Amino acid sequence: MSVKKSNYPFNKLILLLLLCSVIGIFLPWLYFNRSVDYTTGLDFLVAPLFFSGLVGSIILSLLRDRSQMVDIVNLIALLLIPASCAFQFLTWHIRGITGRLDLAVSFSTAHYGFYLTFFSSLAAALLFAAGLVKRRRRT
Repeated sequence: MSVKKSNYPFNKLILLLLLCSVIGIFLPWLYFNRSVDYTTGLDFLVAPLFFSGLVGSIILSLLRDRSQMVDIVNLIALLLIPASCAFQFLTWHIRGITGRLDLAVSFSTAHYGFYLTFFSSLAAALLFAAGLVKRRRRT
């Protein structure tokens, strides 16, 4: 695999979207009552997939020289963030509150910090994938 100079068209936009994801971590994520069961994204940073995806994608996006393998690992890291968010969204209330998987509860308890992190990281992953396809077609 050859190492190519990064001529990735959306790199700055992806980094901006990842920054939005980081900002969303500090905002309200999931709760029924803010004074009782309030959570932010910081509570979910202990999830290994979420943390490794976030840190890995930021570091790999900052690299100037990238091989094809680095691009694939970066895409996987970028996809781990929204996947982990979706898992937390669906399951955060099961263990201690509702005892069951309920999509209506998940939607009614999700707040703007969650949506900011989820959608900005999903957009970053999709942009990166589109850039990979675009670069692949050029070569």
